[in-house]
Amino acid sequence: MLDVGCASGLEMTDLQALGLDPVGMDVSREHLRIARDRLPSAGLARGTALALPFPTGAFQGVWASASLLHLARAEAPGALAEIRRVLADGGAFYASVQRGSGEGWVRGAVGTDLWYAFYEEDEWRDLVTAAGFSILWFYASDEGETQEGATGWINCLAVTS
Repeated sequence: MLDVGCASGLEMTDLQALGLDPVGMDVSREHLRIARDRLPSAGLARGTALALPFPTGAFQGVWASASLLHLARAEAPGALAEIRRVLADGGAFYASVQRGSGEGWVRGAVGTDLWYAFYEEDEWRDLVTAAGFSILWFYASDEGETQEGATGWINCLAVTS
């Protein structure tokens, strides 16, 4: 299971607890250092969702929880194509993005500006299916903490088609 944008590896511990063998990937060296301290035996790689440093069909699953929303909207199709590429046939893909419209720099909780792209439900659904996925479960919610400009969350579970 590839965790795209694993940050400090917090969700990787949850994936391990479920009996999965997560591999984490993030652009931040500091996040990967923290993830290594948290999960010394886990596989970790530095990279971006736009050019995943893994072979075609390498994973049975990809987890992208609140990570793809940090890419520019124009980059989303390329990132979804890369995720599709590294998934084996029948592989599962989970993603969560913030619901809304537009994109831009937003002051994050830790006082750092981060890039956020927001998506309407139909728009995200169309991007996922255009990348070659069949959606199994799609849920939009007003619940949970969001950034300025967002109106909620979109959660999607899909498989390669």
